Amino acid sequence: MFHYQLEKKSGQPVYLQLIDQIRTDILRGLLPGGTKLPSKRTAAADLGVSVVTVKNAYEQLLAEGYILSSERKGYYVADINGEQYHQPERQVHKKQPVAPVEKRINLASGGVSSGLFPMSVWMKLSRSVYLEYGKELLKKAPYNGHPLLRDAISAYLYQLYGISVDPERILVTSGNEHVYNTLETFFGDDRVYGIEDPGHRTIASLYGQHGARVEYLSLDEKGVTAGEVRHKKVQILHISPSHHFPTGITMPASRRSELLAWAGEAEDRFIIEDEYDSEFRMAGKPIPPLLAVDQKGKVIYINTFTKTIAPSLRIGYAVLPQVLADRYREKMGFLSCTVPVAEQLILAKFMSDGYLSRHVHRMRTYYRHIRDKLLRSIEEGCAGEEFSVSGVDSGLHFLLHVRNGMPEDEMKQILRENGVDVRFLSDYTAKGEAGADKALVISYADLAEEQIPDLIGVLRQIAGGDNKKEAD
Repeated sequence: MFHYQLEKKSGQPVYLQLIDQIRTDILRGLLPGGTKLPSKRTAAADLGVSVVTVKNAYEQLLAEGYILSSERKGYYVADINGEQYHQPERQVHKKQPVAPVEKRINLASGGVSSGLFPMSVWMKLSRSVYLEYGKELLKKAPYNGHPLLRDAISAYLYQLYGISVDPERILVTSGNEHVYNTLETFFGDDRVYGIEDPGHRTIASLYGQHGARVEYLSLDEKGVTAGEVRHKKVQILHISPSHHFPTGITMPASRRSELLAWAGEAEDRFIIEDEYDSEFRMAGKPIPPLLAVDQKGKVIYINTFTKTIAPSLRIGYAVLPQVLADRYREKMGFLSCTVPVAEQLILAKFMSDGYLSRHVHRMRTYYRHIRDKLLRSIEEGCAGEEFSVSGVDSGLHFLLHVRNGMPEDEMKQILRENGVDVRFLSDYTAKGEAGADKALVISYADLAEEQIPDLIGVLRQIAGGDNKKEAD
């Protein structure tokens, strides 16, 4: 029996309200996997709506993979949440005043909540692709990826940003690491690569493994500066202007213009724009990338489906300026695309049929809920001047700044002993040294809601909250 409040004059269709409320209860574990849902007629009578309204809601939830149907038996909640949504049993830890969680709290991997993915839809599309294309799947794809996937990516960029991109300029790759290597091979190891500091160390490692010169660029409140880029004679600049990792800086238009001007000063200068989670901007619409305002063909836009779908789907892409797309075809067109054709076509259908856009919207809503609850819990459970946050409106992480006088190594030990996997800002600097700003990089996409109280308990230890309470 449902007890939902459906507002017929709210401006939102009633069936969409019903979908949202059932979906929310499933994600929160209030409707666990295997729960039998009321029949359409029973639910309609309970809610005071038409049977068609319930039918439309059930069919949408069925398509998204939240519920299953069984002939002559009815509808059941799908087991999508897995163990991460179940309340873990608490254990007693003799060495620490806060009991460690049964499952480690993962704030470091940059994973995603796999329970949100419409697996039944993906399986349905997979069957459709294998039936439709058959032996065509055994043929070699073009060097830059299957045309249908490149068409779908082009349409997606237009839908998201209003950018018109010729599919021939798109290069399908096996994730970001592969595209970094590919671009380094294409440009050659005699170029000077500039990367942000702090930033992902993997980028520096990949660019430098063949002997290329890598320059670390410091950041101010707007990101890297054109002055330092010029001073260090950078030729290939790798940045994340929409949402820098890990500081969360969003580069303003003035700084973007300065860097585009720098790139336009010489033929061999290019900007690699790395957009890794721009779809998850929590305040307002996604910020248009540099690609949208590039008038001289100086921006190489790269992105991946790691955040929007799953890290295991090793598919990414690059949008090359026309001059580089032509040069790449001449120099490296003999190579084979490294992504299996079947996976490319499944993803193409997932995008072109609108499933990706709906999935991203669903994920954004869920992640905003997790982020907001975590921020409220930090404010309520760790009151005082020890903590402050920054970079909360963009992407799937924020910085938790700590001012407690405790050495960073000691904080890391407390977190580790209590089952919290997290990185500090210093872990992403070139020197790896703790500076004056001691900050935890809170990547919350893989954080289960029921783990938040345990996390707050550990943070109170770092802040000295438990000790203060005892002293009072």
